[in-house]
Amino acid sequence: MRTSQSRRGRTLHRLLFASFLVCFAFGCGALGTLLGWHYWMHRRPPSIPGIVQSVSAATSNVLSSLGTNPSSDTPGLLTSGTQPIPVIMYHDVVPRKQVWFDLTTEEFARQMQELAEAGAHPITIQQFYDHLSAGKPLPTHPILLTFDDCTLGQFTQALPILEKYRFPAVFFVQTGSVGVTTVKPHMTWEQLKEAESTGLITVESHTVTHPEDLTKISDHQLEEEMEVSKHSIEYHLGHPALFLAYPSGNCDARVALAAQQAGYLAAFTMNRGWAASPAPRYFLPRLTPKRIEDVLAVWRGQQAIAPPLPRLMTIRASPLERGTFTGGTYPVDWIAGGSLTTETLDHRDTVGDMAQQVGAIAALNGTFFADARIASNAGGMIGPCLSSVNGTYQPSDPSDDPRLEGRPLILFSPTHCLVVPYAACFGSSQAVLQQLLPDVTDAFLAGGWIVHYGKALPPEEMRRWSSSDLNDPRHRAFVGIDAQGRYMLGATRDSISTEVLSHLLEKMGVQEAWLLDSGFSTSLIWQNHVLVSGHSEPGVPSRPVPHALFLIGNAAPDAPPPPPDTPLAAGEGAATLQDALSADSTAGAANYYRRHRRRHR
Repeated sequence: MRTSQSRRGRTLHRLLFASFLVCFAFGCGALGTLLGWHYWMHRRPPSIPGIVQSVSAATSNVLSSLGTNPSSDTPGLLTSGTQPIPVIMYHDVVPRKQVWFDLTTEEFARQMQELAEAGAHPITIQQFYDHLSAGKPLPTHPILLTFDDCTLGQFTQALPILEKYRFPAVFFVQTGSVGVTTVKPHMTWEQLKEAESTGLITVESHTVTHPEDLTKISDHQLEEEMEVSKHSIEYHLGHPALFLAYPSGNCDARVALAAQQAGYLAAFTMNRGWAASPAPRYFLPRLTPKRIEDVLAVWRGQQAIAPPLPRLMTIRASPLERGTFTGGTYPVDWIAGGSLTTETLDHRDTVGDMAQQVGAIAALNGTFFADARIASNAGGMIGPCLSSVNGTYQPSDPSDDPRLEGRPLILFSPTHCLVVPYAACFGSSQAVLQQLLPDVTDAFLAGGWIVHYGKALPPEEMRRWSSSDLNDPRHRAFVGIDAQGRYMLGATRDSISTEVLSHLLEKMGVQEAWLLDSGFSTSLIWQNHVLVSGHSEPGVPSRPVPHALFLIGNAAPDAPPPPPDTPLAAGEGAATLQDALSADSTAGAANYYRRHRRRHR
């Protein structure tokens, strides 16, 4: 009896001890897993994303309330906003400036005071996004204040000033530097929580390690930089991380797609400009603090917004019409209607021959090409160029990009025309153009803005965002959208400045117009006749070019035929390519330097 009870006791003790060992092992394993996960998340990039389930659920709830699901969105445009919004990009705020892009505490306080006195209304990043994506109303003079890099001065110096004025702002944080001193000390997670507790600060992503150029890292590292930073913010701060600022502003189509796939609603570059619909969702521009004065001048009505704002227009297809505007000192010949297409060659040809091969009844020489020497037959373009006739794409030459910033990048689709101020990230690949306008067929960089939203651009704005010779008198060529929503090609018979042309086009009711290659390249074609040549003498053929624009369609029944005294553009009886080369050589000898080296800034 005692033996049996003893055995039962020993058995019970063994079971209890075994249970204790199991629980102890499980607890140690769980603790080790938690500690290992914490290390894995914050000191070593994970190879498998998506680990914060509770915050992921919170993210879904927030997105559901916004009516937005980032997993089903694609890179593209935010098209519902009605107000342009300057986004200011700050870095550190310090008592004594250490690098040029920092601000002293005194400088930052003065800027905040100037904004307050100007009636500015700093907005949250959620208000910013809701306006551009859904048209939700904003107060007058909205502005978004952003800070990059998570430096301690943003907490100790900038935050008290923001609290004084009750100005909201965004802290874009590289999570690998949180609580770490590198060249500078950085905020801790506790300080970031304290900043958010003011109700003014929203913490968003600036990647994990702040790579200087996201376009040059591997797909695996790019995914981790995007996703680990997002999950770290969500884990530590308990709210979705929905927005991203690219380190150093470097991005391309692959980087934008990675941002979209990681679940960010939008991303910011360092491209110069105001954010306005149609806003490129993953290529949003920002301004440096020194541009605050420009912002204030715009609000006071003292200058136009520079660079000009993007615009998306629906195109109305119609039979082709032509006419001559004579409401000014100089006549302007124009052709409108049809659908627009372009061709880019690796050499040069006459616009008449190119139009005949395409089967277009209306054509015009295209945009600027790089090598303008008389004896050259090179076809390299200035800026990116996509052409549907022969399916070619030429990326921008990176060495040109700094001089081209802000010029009009024109994208065409069968139903829409999109114009955006050019930035280097738009010229690297055809995929970027497709992210901006998914059904894009043709694109090129025009020489400059002429008319914008129906108004002639002020001379100082044209000079800022156009080629340097825009006011040299010469025959002028342009492409635009008229008041009826039709494509328009046009040129002047006389040598005039772009400034004069802009006012003529405004009188014509043109809504948007952009400068094409002018001077000896000018060649406006209608029904295989040359309406306007780049030479003053009738019949002298224009310079051959590597790029041309065509209007495809039928002529309207009442469209006038070509004047009987105009020369043929192609075929028997027309000037040949050799004739055009000879004419260009003769006429251009006095202007050799201008042609030898184009001054595109």
